[in-house]
Amino acid sequence: MEWRKEIKIKNMTKYLYLLLIPFFLGCQQRTKFVKNTPLLPKKEVIVPQKDSLPTIDSLAKYYSYSSENINPKNFEEVVYEIIQCYNKKDTTALNKLIHPDIGLYFLYKPGGDVYWANQKRIYLDTLYQEKEKTFIDGYNRKVLATGKIGVGKVPIEKITENIAPDEYSSLTGIFFVAHPEAQKKLSYYITSSLSTLPFSPKEKQEAQRTLKKAKEIEKTTRCIMTAWKEVSSFSNSTYTNHFIFYVTKIKEKWYLTMIDFSWIA
Repeated sequence: MEWRKEIKIKNMTKYLYLLLIPFFLGCQQRTKFVKNTPLLPKKEVIVPQKDSLPTIDSLAKYYSYSSENINPKNFEEVVYEIIQCYNKKDTTALNKLIHPDIGLYFLYKPGGDVYWANQKRIYLDTLYQEKEKTFIDGYNRKVLATGKIGVGKVPIEKITENIAPDEYSSLTGIFFVAHPEAQKKLSYYITSSLSTLPFSPKEKQEAQRTLKKAKEIEKTTRCIMTAWKEVSSFSNSTYTNHFIFYVTKIKEKWYLTMIDFSWIA
């Protein structure tokens, strides 16, 4: 009887193997299917990069750096070009934006009084005083030679208040100061000097001619104030620095007509 039980067990084992064969074959097919199925491409995660371009110098790749390519009739293009040329110390390109008859005016304050000077060209180096006669002091000549405007190509904001440059100001960017006091600053100081400074008759006549010219160009002049955060070399603290210049529309074209250093203490 033992032999019959042994045969029965063997037959049951055989049937069990037969039942399991399709299961094993299915597993192998599913394994092959998974192995041969191409993997889906990984979705690229784009991390937004923080703008780390603090000055207009490093924005050159975003727009053309050539005075030949800008439209002198476009106010914004001329403003950006002036900032860029100043930062590059490109006097050749910058002088193309100065009207040959009007020249470039400077407002500056060597002591307590505000003075003005006019040059036909701009020289962005420390030899400025030797190249053309001017009373611009050494500090402002150094600013012209080494200073940079620390703003990028941001939108030009229009403000209607006559905001004075302030190192504690939170305003940063490029601003068109649409206020009569800012627009007529040159004629104001010339008028003031005529009544307070001891001009000779010849100097007085020259100042009166300059005043007449200033009042004429101020009709189409815009004051541009740039402001940016900078670290002080003395205290390592952060303050707001400024650079102020004026552009004037003359025969449908915009020109650089004045740089204002008078706000510097």
